[in-house]
Amino acid sequence: MSVPPDKLVATLGLRLPELGLVFHRRDRFVQRRDEVPAGVPVIPGYGVCDGYASWLPEGAGYSGLRFDFGIDTLTDEPYRRHLSLIDEAGRNFKVSVSC
Repeated sequence: MSVPPDKLVATLGLRLPELGLVFHRRDRFVQRRDEVPAGVPVIPGYGVCDGYASWLPEGAGYSGLRFDFGIDTLTDEPYRRHLSLIDEAGRNFKVSVSC
């Protein structure tokens, strides 16, 4: 009963080296799981899409500088993981800078 449901994850990427840009899209599709312990609600299947981008600027003084941007749950659809009693966080924006 605690075995997680089947899940399919697909990632697509696009690289534009002349601009120092990389884009990724990750889709997760999780099947409904009807066999759950007593007291735990049956969670319907769900699909979640996330997007990420990285930029590595080229030029004098920018060596090693990197910007990362991400959005989890692009569609902001509510969903709940298997055996969880609360919904996952909705849309989540991420930004980071490293050098």
